Amino acid sequence: MNKIYKKWVPYIKRDLRAAGTLYKSSIHSKSNSWHDWTLVIWHCHQVVEKSLKMIIVAKDFELLKIHDLPRLLELANLTGIPLKWKETLHQLNQYYMPTRYPDLPLQKSYPKATAKIAKTFLQFSKKIFIWAQEQSFLKKS
Repeated sequence: MNKIYKKWVPYIKRDLRAAGTLYKSSIHSKSNSWHDWTLVIWHCHQVVEKSLKMIIVAKDFELLKIHDLPRLLELANLTGIPLKWKETLHQLNQYYMPTRYPDLPLQKSYPKATAKIAKTFLQFSKKIFIWAQEQSFLKKS
């Protein structure tokens, strides 16, 4: 097992903290918008993506520089993932933004972000990160 996976943890924690901070500041702001919620969701995507990549690295599998969550889940070769988590992962994947610059055209449209959706993905990304760290093959090293 490749112990370099441990280097992923602080990066995942930073994205999780950023998502939580953005969510809290947006929920208390009178001027929040879909863009605020999109940023929260983007950081949630990063948490899940990096958690899956951490597992891939730990298993000494080839790490592809991709952002597709269902594909990363497949590459991680995990068993026992609840169906509901897979469904949520697919929904979160719809929000991945290939570009975040306003002068570049979006290559695809994504669903409208709301506070409720952002909260759901924030809770989900926390679960995935905790679950990823608790995997028995990671605890043995």
